[in-house]
Amino acid sequence: MARCVVLFLMVAVLGLLLGCNHAITTSERRASFQPYAEMTIAGTNAAEFLLRRTALLVNEGGGVGSATAIDRRGYFLTAAHCVGNEVVRLVVGRDAHHRFVVPARVVWRGDLTQGGPDLALLRTAWPIPYAFEWAPDVTVGQPVLVCGPDYEEGVERTFQLDCLAGRVKATGRRGGAGNGKDGGAPGGRVAASARPPPTEGGPGEVEEFRHDAPVHHGDSGGPVVGLDGRLIGINFATVRLVFLPSIAMRVGVNASRPDLAWLRSLIEADDLAFRARAMRRSGEPEPEPSTTAGR
Repeated sequence: MARCVVLFLMVAVLGLLLGCNHAITTSERRASFQPYAEMTIAGTNAAEFLLRRTALLVNEGGGVGSATAIDRRGYFLTAAHCVGNEVVRLVVGRDAHHRFVVPARVVWRGDLTQGGPDLALLRTAWPIPYAFEWAPDVTVGQPVLVCGPDYEEGVERTFQLDCLAGRVKATGRRGGAGNGKDGGAPGGRVAASARPPPTEGGPGEVEEFRHDAPVHHGDSGGPVVGLDGRLIGINFATVRLVFLPSIAMRVGVNASRPDLAWLRSLIEADDLAFRARAMRRSGEPEPEPSTTAGR
């Protein structure tokens, strides 16, 4: 009996170590999306729908992340840890085969040193043809689609985008201070936090949730989308349980959903200033506020 117990423990520990050391592969990512490969969203193949609204982000240091189109005037949402204050480069396009590089400036970035949310707003100098619309909420158990760079750790990066899928595992709500570094944000608890008006400059209340799609580091800033094509949130952190300094097990992915009223106010204020600068350069009258829908 004692030998059986010892053998069982050895097998269990070996399995744990193999699971902890496992790296997500391209084949796993594509297999997760296979059930939705033939699905259409708004008359478009689901993968193409995601690719049109997701950009590959390359920062000044050569790091790679993702960015999510949220407004056709040229606005993208990404994770704050993917950018600094410098201009970044976005690889955008109408499909997987027709993509081009455009610069994007950082409009707003969460201050991670002060516990700010891992969110950043970018804008390109030109309008974009497609953008996501926001879903009204997120629910546990719902299937989600994700889009991000297609590469494996240790393998040469192709700088292409790929699609994957999973399900929402937990939801929670935190104030604007949450950045997910502790890996325990979405636990179903609601943190007591005020919702400051946009004029105070704070990001308001940031909702965080966890899903199990097979993402890797380059997917930070990329979209998490419902099967109806509406945006639920963006990825910002892979969550791991740490057993030893060199041993950790992946338990999910944290994603965030900003205060939409605050986000709209931030976009409108920036767009008004953007157009005012353009008008001053051309000598035309100051512009009036305007809005542009997604999709």
